[in-house]
Formats: sequence, C-alpha cells, structure tokens
Amino acid sequence: MLKYLAGVVVIILIGLTTFFYLQKTPAEKNKPNLTPIEEQVIEFTPVTNALVGSIEKEKIGKYLTDTKGMALYVNSIDNKEKNTCTGECLKKWPIFEYDSKNLTSFTDVLSKLMNVIKRTDNIYQQYAYGDKPLYYYIEDKKVGDIKGNGLKSEQNGEWSLVLIPN
Repeated sequence: MLKYLAGVVVIILIGLTTFFYLQKTPAEKNKPNLTPIEEQVIEFTPVTNALVGSIEKEKIGKYLTDTKGMALYVNSIDNKEKNTCTGECLKKWPIFEYDSKNLTSFTDVLSKLMNVIKRTDNIYQQYAYGDKPLYYYIEDKKVGDIKGNGLKSEQNGEWSLVLIPN
C-alpha cells in the first residue's frame, strides 16, 4: 500500500511541475539565470545641484554615484598622498576628474564629504570621498552596474563601492 501511495505522490508531483512549467511564457523559460543584484531594476533620477548622488540596492545597501548614477569606486591602498592607479590601470579605472566646481557651493550632505586631491602623477586633479580618490570602472555601462566591486589586483589592491550609511 505504501509503494502505491508513493507512486501516486510522484505522479502528482511530476504533473504539477509540468503544469506550472507550461504556464510560463517563452521569455520566462529562456530567461538567463541572473543574480538578484543584476536582476534589480534601478530607477535613478539624475541629480541636480549636487556633486554626487547615490543608489540603493537591497543586497548591497546605498552606494555613491556620480550625478548620472554611475558607480564610483575607491581602492584599498589609495589615499590623498598616494595614487596606486596610474598608467595602464587608468585605462580600466578612469578617475572621477575634478571639473573646477566650487565645492563650497553644494549644500547636500554627500557633496560636503567630497574633496579634491592633486594626483601624485601630477596629470590630473581628482575628486575624493574624504581622502580616498574616486574612480569609475570601464566595464560599468549603465546605471546600476557595479562590475568593479570586489575586484583585486596585486599592485592596486581591492576595488570597492563607497557604501553610505543610512
């Protein structure tokens, strides 16, 4: 009797699985397996009257962006006196370049945490969050991309988003 009931349960489960699979649209059946972070739809309104903005993602929290919503990164071994990302590194990690804006003219909280540093390679001046120089990652193509977060290199340390406490 138990073997009979187990067989019936298996047949019911197979039937239910098939039924629910057939209810999916072709787009749902062929949808790539994305992580929840990649799948999240990001709505970002460009920021005005500020130097920087932020985006919040459920799994990561709130992080610093430029006014167009592109992620900004810091390097674990950079500081205002030492820029480890030079030469070839700058091709992958372009700087958030100082554009002659008067920092004291911004009244929002995030912009007040920004500074301008002169890079040790003397090529550019660069925005910094506190004393950490800010960079973009070349593989981030759209608002919400954070492909550079957690990348490491032996000579340039670890790259990370600038997380903002709530």
